[in-house]
Amino acid sequence: MKIAERLDVVLERHLPARTGTAFRVDAGDYIRIVDLQGEQAADFWAFHENDLNEYLSASRPSPSNIWTNFHLHSDGTFEIRRPESKAGDHILLRAEMPSVIGISACPQDITLTCGQRPTDLQIQVLR
Repeated sequence: MKIAERLDVVLERHLPARTGTAFRVDAGDYIRIVDLQGEQAADFWAFHENDLNEYLSASRPSPSNIWTNFHLHSDGTFEIRRPESKAGDHILLRAEMPSVIGISACPQDITLTCGQRPTDLQIQVLR
C-alpha cells in the first residue's frame, strides 16, 4: 500500500492557472501537488512556521520549481524546454517541521516553462 493511500485528505484546493495559495502544515503532513493537464510547472515555497528565516527555496525569495525543464548545455548555454509531466502526474512531499507552504500554478506563458499554456494544479494535504 502506498503512503498516500493510508492517509486522510485534510485540505484540498483546486488551483486555477496563474493563481497561488498558501496554507500551514504540521510536521509529518504530506503535500501532494497534481499536474491536472500536463506540462504545468509549480512554484513551491516552504517556511518554518516559527522562524520565517528558515526556508526551502532555490534562492530567497525564489521558489523551488517543480516540473520545470531547464537544460544546461555543455557549452554553457541554457535552454528552457517543455515540462515532461503528463496529466495526473504528482509529487508527494513530507513536512519535517510545522511550515507555511506557498504554491502557485506558474503563470509563465511567454516561454516553454509551462508549455506556453499555463493550466491548473490540484493541491492536497494528507495526514
